[in-house]
Amino acid sequence: MLKELKEKLELYLKWIPIYQLIIALFSLCFIIAIPLYFLPNLNQQFTHQNTVNFLKPQMRLGQTYYFAGQTEESIEVYKNCLERITDKEYPEEYAEIKLALGSDYLVLSQKENKEQNLQLAIDSYNEAQKIIDFDHYPIEYIQMNLNLGDIYLQRSEYLEPQINLEKAIDALKKSESGIKDVYENKNVPNHVRILTSEGLGYATLEEFNTKEPDFGISYLSPSRFILNEVNLGHVYHDLAILTNNKSYYNDSLDSLNKAFMAPTSFYDNSMSVSDKVDLAAYAFVQMNYAECVEGFTNQINAYNDSLLIITPQNSQEQFARIHKGIGISYFKEDPNNITNIETSIEHYKLALAYTNQNNQYEHAIILKNLGDSYGDLAFFKDKEENFAKAKNAYDKFLTIYNSDYPLFYAEVKRNNAILYTSLSDVKNNKTDYETAKDAFNIAKANGFFWQFPNYESYLNYVLP
Repeated sequence: MLKELKEKLELYLKWIPIYQLIIALFSLCFIIAIPLYFLPNLNQQFTHQNTVNFLKPQMRLGQTYYFAGQTEESIEVYKNCLERITDKEYPEEYAEIKLALGSDYLVLSQKENKEQNLQLAIDSYNEAQKIIDFDHYPIEYIQMNLNLGDIYLQRSEYLEPQINLEKAIDALKKSESGIKDVYENKNVPNHVRILTSEGLGYATLEEFNTKEPDFGISYLSPSRFILNEVNLGHVYHDLAILTNNKSYYNDSLDSLNKAFMAPTSFYDNSMSVSDKVDLAAYAFVQMNYAECVEGFTNQINAYNDSLLIITPQNSQEQFARIHKGIGISYFKEDPNNITNIETSIEHYKLALAYTNQNNQYEHAIILKNLGDSYGDLAFFKDKEENFAKAKNAYDKFLTIYNSDYPLFYAEVKRNNAILYTSLSDVKNNKTDYETAKDAFNIAKANGFFWQFPNYESYLNYVLP
């Protein structure tokens, strides 16, 4: 018995080193396998953090350029950022950059290549919309749709008016709904509602807990709702003209009344724009009301009311816009009244004097209005002199608004044809007549037949 136990013990002791070796080998493999398994993930995390660390200061730089008015430089910074990321790997950063690019292109469209830059802004916002929604990015969602509404409203002036106006309403209704939710303190998942001097904002829990600087947190100011309703007022006003539907006019006034009733502070909802606590906001809404309301007296009274507050010193741009509006009101009230025509000319000149030359498209529109007034004035006095002034204004206009903007182009060419006729310059008249006819056909193809439904007969009387 003892002998058997001894033999078994010796055999067991003989195999112990082999077991130890096997265990050691398995342990070594395990130790090596763990880092190899996690190393790719660690490397990926390191690369991701490096990219984020690169993007944040670059995005701040883009913002700095934007607020300094250097939109071209801002665009280049953001384009450089997009070369390093995709929407799949960095969805939040990608969406933020696309939003910023949309704003840059919108601003740039006022200086150059209007349609091209507006389209680029739309493309940027459409990319951002794949990621941006109210529940995750409430303030960005509101601002994006507010800007899209503005873009479609601008495009409706020269391209597919009904389609663009309907798109504007869709975007502005989304931003209006979002603003209402913010006002009413809607709960946004995983966000904390913040009220500061800048307005209402929503920070993620991480931003709120780590007290990250304001970069990355967007705020909604009371002026956003005012601007939203004002833009809706203009969209409905233009639809009323487009469709000859009175209900759209009523919708326009309803939107403008909402702007008047909007609170001017998140701290005190009892004070609205109409209370004139914020004079700049009141004057802004009054100016837009004047542009949309029917009736010469209503328009002039509203413009004059806004001029009690708006001056060249506090808002040169709005001062110019008001005088352009007054000029239009006088001209439309009675284009056959020489006093009205001359009054419109004086206001257009004032508008030109205070319009920023960098905003070449607004400058060109005022020139067109001035050409219209000089053209009508030529029928009453100083024919050759006023004809030359009208032609000069139109020629400058056409350097900005060419055949890419069919309605404006067609109308100015048609007016040139009338002016040539008034001087009995038959050769030039026929040339401009044919150009006008071709341009009106382009306008008709682009959805502008509503403005000139009988344009053939409208043109025919031009020929002597």
